[in-house]
Amino acid sequence: MGYMDGIDFEGVERGIGILKPAEWTKEEGLPEGLIVLWTDIHTWIVLDYRNKVENPSVVYFYEDYSSEDRQWKIVEIAPDFDIFLSKLFRGSTLNPKDLKASYGRKKE
Repeated sequence: MGYMDGIDFEGVERGIGILKPAEWTKEEGLPEGLIVLWTDIHTWIVLDYRNKVENPSVVYFYEDYSSEDRQWKIVEIAPDFDIFLSKLFRGSTLNPKDLKASYGRKKE
């Protein structure tokens, strides 16, 4: 996953952004109380409001294909949203002009 959906009020009608209809999670058999940050329908990154009101944990749900009936496995990414935010970073982009010659192709 190289991105997360943003808050897109215009996209709600198209089913994109974190304001995706709750029907999606219901249709997929996920519990109530989740706010979707990202999904491809088989995996979900959500804010988990099932037990907390103010600062939700951030959880990764994924399909377990080891049995015939679909079951969801859960991995906690962060115990609260503040810790989740502290784990985010923006990767630096390399400028090819700044690379040492030894990093590039060998000249023949």
